[in-house]
Amino acid sequence: MLWVGPSSDPHSRELAHDSRNTDFSPAYDMQCTFRGALCNSPPSLGGKYEQCATKMIELGLSRISQLVKYTPLTWKAIHIAGTNGKGSVASYLSSLLKRGKIRTGRFTSPHLIDRWDCIVIDEETVAKPVFDLVESEVKARNGKYNIGASEFELLTATAFGIFNRHRVDVGVVEVGLGGRLDATNVLTAEDVIVSIITKIGIDHQAVLGDTLGEIATEKGGIIKKGVPFLVDSTNPPEVLAALEACAAKVSGGDTQMQLSPGSLSLPPKSESALEAIIASSTSNLTKP
Repeated sequence: MLWVGPSSDPHSRELAHDSRNTDFSPAYDMQCTFRGALCNSPPSLGGKYEQCATKMIELGLSRISQLVKYTPLTWKAIHIAGTNGKGSVASYLSSLLKRGKIRTGRFTSPHLIDRWDCIVIDEETVAKPVFDLVESEVKARNGKYNIGASEFELLTATAFGIFNRHRVDVGVVEVGLGGRLDATNVLTAEDVIVSIITKIGIDHQAVLGDTLGEIATEKGGIIKKGVPFLVDSTNPPEVLAALEACAAKVSGGDTQMQLSPGSLSLPPKSESALEAIIASSTSNLTKP
């Protein structure tokens, strides 16, 4: 089922998200390497991505799948993608879940000041000693098995490990770049409560494609069979058509595009589609 609702976030004009649940074999990996391009490793300050001439983007799922297969996820995910605004949606949702007394983790990128401030547990930045400990375990695993993971893949595995360690019920996870082959898309249909695709615009054309349709198809890669997802209905027809095609491909054609009565920013209405999805999916979680 494809739920479509407008995003009321004024900063979400260019939101996009992509990620597809695929085979994790190296043969399916796509490696994008180019100089002077946008890096998917988080910058220290400013901007969503920093221009870098020496680092390279390496999109693919084989390395991250090797990193996390030794530490199975103990929590459920809300997966969010977009060009802009997805961080705001992630922040709203994690706050909403905390108010509902559901233990929640949040992973966004890039960090703002310290490398660990992109990982939050119940609205509090993870403690540096915990971050350092889990990161060292992930890096040791990367070296032991000669995985060759990228910086963002190491950070993603660290965030997921911290969520395990803190025994969160739900992790709100923001895509790093694109979606279909982004490290966060190691999340499977069994892991994800709901996927969210906000407004899609022209972005990262060297990696995602030249047209809105191509970019939407890449971002629509987070759509998973049997998992509800929400899409900003103010997207252009070209985007909505591409996302519907993605949904049909994943579901075997059994999909229907509907307008949600609520918006992605979730005004306080009990009938909000996303609130209903989250409430239903978390109803069996233990609450303090």
